[in-house]
Amino acid sequence: CEARHGGSMRAFDGVISKVNSDGTYDVGYDDGDKETGVARELIYVQAVAEPSWSAQSDGSFSPEATEAIHRIFTTFNAPASSEGKWGMAEFNAFQEALAEDPMQTEEEFSGVCGSLEVKQDASGRVGAEALVALYVQTDGLREDLRVLGLLGPDGRLAPARKAEGAGF
Repeated sequence: CEARHGGSMRAFDGVISKVNSDGTYDVGYDDGDKETGVARELIYVQAVAEPSWSAQSDGSFSPEATEAIHRIFTTFNAPASSEGKWGMAEFNAFQEALAEDPMQTEEEFSGVCGSLEVKQDASGRVGAEALVALYVQTDGLREDLRVLGLLGPDGRLAPARKAEGAGF
């Protein structure tokens, strides 16, 4: 990519190193400088290729796939009282949006969390790491994005809608 370091008018070559939850990006510039919280409008993509939606060998995802997983998680997140975590109800809303069968019991939900090797908190809820673990194991992110209407016609993540985060 190229990014306008510090908001200046000149763009410098670099690589997006992180997608932040607030929609900004961290950029590592080719000259060794680093910048956090860079707004999307200050970044120019040099080559547009469909991103990898699959986990890498170390279990990590590309920045665009990481952003996609975060978007799915926040789309189905419950009200603020859930502290940014999913319980069975949120997971079931996600499953139903994919036209998949919902879980019937909390024990079933706990079993899925166990198979993903994700610990539940005291109230039985899990963070976004559960969705990351799901996609590491299933390699189904691209198809889920398509079904949820989050994949653009160019095979990239569609622009965020203003109502996202409120649930489907």
